[in-house]
Amino acid sequence: MPIWKLSFLLLFFLVMQPVNAQQQDSLSILQPSFFETLKQDSKTALGGVKAVYLSPLSWQKKDLLLAGSAALGTGILYSLDEETSDYFRNRKDDVPEILSDIGRFGSPESLFALDGAVYLSGLLLKNEKLRHTGLLLVTSATASGLLLTFTKVLVGRARPLKGEGNHEFRPLSFNDDDYRSFPSGHALFAFSTAYAVGKQFNNPFVKAGIYSLGMIGPASRLWEGEHWLTDVAVSMVLGMAVVESVDHYLTQKSRSTLPPVKKISWSLNLGPNSLGLTGTF
Repeated sequence: MPIWKLSFLLLFFLVMQPVNAQQQDSLSILQPSFFETLKQDSKTALGGVKAVYLSPLSWQKKDLLLAGSAALGTGILYSLDEETSDYFRNRKDDVPEILSDIGRFGSPESLFALDGAVYLSGLLLKNEKLRHTGLLLVTSATASGLLLTFTKVLVGRARPLKGEGNHEFRPLSFNDDDYRSFPSGHALFAFSTAYAVGKQFNNPFVKAGIYSLGMIGPASRLWEGEHWLTDVAVSMVLGMAVVESVDHYLTQKSRSTLPPVKKISWSLNLGPNSLGLTGTF
């Protein structure tokens, strides 16, 4: 499916979503100009990226338990990398063409363009929900992209198609794409995009449909032999963590910029022949 068609469908469904009370309050505020908003959002996006990288410093006990569980699960999946890779690659010819097309579309470049289209549409249409979703997508993609590039080179894991097994690593392989299997860019961007979009809907069936669509890209990397199961699984979990971190930051940022609610201070006035109640704003 061409990116412009997917962008149109995504924009349509997001625009049709109801706006909550807090967003309605923000819409009533005098809106800044296009370039002022763009400048403000750029600073917010940089703050969101920074928040992602600093978030481990503020992890609580439950966060550490989740990280430990993810590490344990990765270790278990690592022992199954060879078997699962053979299974998926042997069934490549049985994959429906439409799934293959969707999998090819889910490249980091295509999805980043889609993210940018969502944000710019929200900015031009002055649609707060669309703009917030686009900012969430762009910020998450930026944070993920920087982390992805660094980790791929640092780890230097051989791809399944290289034929050297899942234990072969060549750290700091700057110019050899065959040793950039971990993590998977397609899996990370495809699922994090779907996860971020799914968060904008309350209907569990819509969420499930969007998340299922977001898993096609990661699965395609397995049947294409470009990544191991652990590459894909870790990338999906990482994408979810980045989106959650950015979403929390943007929510806190949005609340801090809303004008304070004016409270009424009541006082009782007593006089010789009068009794009054005065409200001060």
